[in-house]
Amino acid sequence: LATLPAAVCVGLILRDFFKQPYWWSATLLLSAMPAWFIHSRTAFETTLMCSLYTVALYFYLLYRYRQPRYLYVSLAFFALAFFAAGFLGFFAWAAVLGVMVRGFS
Repeated sequence: LATLPAAVCVGLILRDFFKQPYWWSATLLLSAMPAWFIHSRTAFETTLMCSLYTVALYFYLLYRYRQPRYLYVSLAFFALAFFAAGFLGFFAWAAVLGVMVRGFS
C-alpha cells in the first residue's frame, strides 16, 4: 500500500507534465518490475522513501507549472522522504536545497 502513491504519481507526471500518450505504461512497468515487488515486501524504508520522493516530485512540478501554493506540500513530502530512510535521506535533503535555490533564483 505504501508503494501505490509512487506508481500513481509517476503516471500523473508523465500525463500532466510530459504529455506522453502512453503515460499509463510507466505505472504498468513499475507494478510489474520484480525488484519493486520484492522491495515493497521486504525493505519498507526504501520503497516508502521512493514513494514519498515521487509524490514530492509531483507536487514540485505542480508548484513550478501551476500554482505556487504547492511548494509547501512538496517540501513536506521531501521532509517525510528524508525521515523515511536514513541513508537515502541525503537525496531528499539535496532536493529540498535544490528547490529552495531554484525557487529564489
